[in-house]
Amino acid sequence: MNAVHPVRSQRPTSFEDILVLINPLGRWQAWTYFLLSFHMVFYTCTNLAVVFMQITPDHACRLPISNSWTVDQMKAIGSPLKSVNGKQEYDACHTYNFSLAIGENATFEEAYEYSQLLRNTSTVVACNSWVFNTSVNMENTLATQYDLVCQKALYVEHAQLIYMAGFMIGSLTAGILSDKYGRKTTAIGAAVLGSIAGVTLGLSSNFAIFCIIRFLLGFSNVAVMVTTMCLALEMTTSKWRVWIGGLFFTPYALGYTILPLFAYLIRDWRFMHMAVAAPTLVSIAYWWLISESPRWLLVNQRATEAEKIIREAAKVNRRQLPAELHLSDIAQVMREEEEGTKTGSRANILTVFKIENRRMLHPRLAARAVNIFFNWFVSALVYYGVLLNVSSFAGDVFVNNAIAGAVEFPACILCVPLLSWSRKKGLAITLLLTGVCLFIVPLFNENTNWLKLFFAMAGKLCISASFSLLNVYTTELFPTVIRNSGLAVSSCIASAGSMLAPYVSSIGKTDAAIGWTPMIIFGVLSIVAGLLALLLPETLRKKLPDTLEHAVVYKDENLALPEKCIRAEIE
Repeated sequence: MNAVHPVRSQRPTSFEDILVLINPLGRWQAWTYFLLSFHMVFYTCTNLAVVFMQITPDHACRLPISNSWTVDQMKAIGSPLKSVNGKQEYDACHTYNFSLAIGENATFEEAYEYSQLLRNTSTVVACNSWVFNTSVNMENTLATQYDLVCQKALYVEHAQLIYMAGFMIGSLTAGILSDKYGRKTTAIGAAVLGSIAGVTLGLSSNFAIFCIIRFLLGFSNVAVMVTTMCLALEMTTSKWRVWIGGLFFTPYALGYTILPLFAYLIRDWRFMHMAVAAPTLVSIAYWWLISESPRWLLVNQRATEAEKIIREAAKVNRRQLPAELHLSDIAQVMREEEEGTKTGSRANILTVFKIENRRMLHPRLAARAVNIFFNWFVSALVYYGVLLNVSSFAGDVFVNNAIAGAVEFPACILCVPLLSWSRKKGLAITLLLTGVCLFIVPLFNENTNWLKLFFAMAGKLCISASFSLLNVYTTELFPTVIRNSGLAVSSCIASAGSMLAPYVSSIGKTDAAIGWTPMIIFGVLSIVAGLLALLLPETLRKKLPDTLEHAVVYKDENLALPEKCIRAEIE
C-alpha cells in the first residue's frame, strides 16, 4: 500500500519551498517529462529529416528515348566529358543536341554508336530535365522532386537556410510569447502549428510552397524546444535542474536514432515526413494532459490557479500539504523581484557595448559577450555542418545516420559530470576535442572509411555535448538584468551559424579535390572557440550575478583584472 508522505509544518516562503513540499522529482514531474519527451522524439525527426531529404542521387540528362536505360547508359550516350582534377567525367548538366535525332526505338548499342559518330560535330546544350538513379538510398528526395541539380543545386541549401531563418525568428519570439501567455499555451500552440506543418509538408505542390511550410516548421520547432525546456526546469528545484537540463535532450537523441529507420522503410521524403510528423498531432490532447507552470502563474499573480495545480501535483506525488500555503505572499514577493529586475535597470545586451566619451563603459562584459556569442555561432555551425555531411560518407547512409544519432546519448550523459566538474573547462575541452577529431577526418580515404566515420562521430559527440554545456553556462554568465536578451541574441547568432552550415558543407560536393575543406573549417573554428572559452570566468557553485556591476567583478582566478581597472569599469 502506497503511503501519503506527511509534510513539514514550516511555513513556505518561496516557490522553491513549495517544490520541496510536493517533491521536486515525483510522479507528477515524471508524467510531464514523459509527455514532453514523446513529442520531442518526433519533433527531432522533423527537425533532422533534411539529412535524407537533401540527398542528391546520381543523375543524367533525360533523353527522349528508352526509359529503361540506366543513368550510366544515359550519360554514355548524351553527356559530354569534362576534366575534373585530371580525370575525365561525364557532365550531368549538359547534353549533345543530337540526342533528339536518335530513333525512339533504338537499342542502347545503336544509340551509343550513333552518339560517338556525332559528338565532335554537335553542340552542347544545358539540360532541362533529368533522370535519377533511385536504386540506391532514397527513391524520392528534394532533388528528384523539384529537379534541384546543376544550376538549381544550391536550392537545397537555400531550403535549409529558410528553415533556420524560421528557427531564428522563433527563438527570438518564443521567450516573449511564453512570458506573456504562459509556457503551456505557447508550447502547445507551437506544437500544433508544427504538427500541421509537418504533415502537410509532403503535399507541397512546388518548391516555393515547400519553403514556406518549412519556415513555419522551423519557427514552431524551436518555440516548442525553448518553452518545454523552460516548463521542465520550472517544475523542479535548483538541485535537480542540472540533471534535467543535461538529460533534457535525451529524447532528441532517440528521435535522431530512429529517423534512419523511417527513411529506410519509407524511401520517399514526402511520406517519410508525414509518418514522423503524424505522432506529434497528439500534442492537441496535451491541453488537457499538461499543467501550466505554477511558477509562471505565481509571477503573474494567479495564485488561485497555481494552488490548484500544486495541490494536484502533491496528490499525484502522494504528498500531504498544509491547509495554507501562503501562495499570495509568495506570488507578491516573486512579482516584486521580477519588477525590481525590470525597473531597477533599463539594461539590455546592447548596454555592455555602450560607448561614452570615446570609452567603452563595460569592456570586460563586452569581450565576454562576444566570446560567448562566437561559441554559440561555432557550435551551431559545426553541429549542423557535420550532421549534413554524414550522408556524404561512404557506406550505408541509413547506418551512418543511425550511428550519428546514437552518439547523442553519450553526449547527453557526458555533459552532466562536466557541468558538475567545471562549466568553463568542460566547454573548452569538448570544443578542442571536436576540432582535433574533425582535423583527423580528411586524413583517411574511402578504403579506411570506418576510421573516417569514427572520428567524425567522435567530433559530433563532443560538439553535441558543448551545445548542452553552453545552454547552462550562458544562463550563468549573463547577469539577471540582461539574461533574457543575452540568451535571445545567443540563440539568434546560433541560428546564423546553422544557416551558414549547409553552404560550408556543400564545399567539395562537386569537386572531390577540395572535399576535405568543410571538416578543416569546422576543426579550425572549434579549436579557436575552445581556446577562447578558457578566457571566460568559471560559474560553478557561484552566486549568479544580478546586475552589470556584479558581473564585472565576477571572480576569475585565471584572468583577474587589476582592481583599478574593475573600479573604472563599474564607475
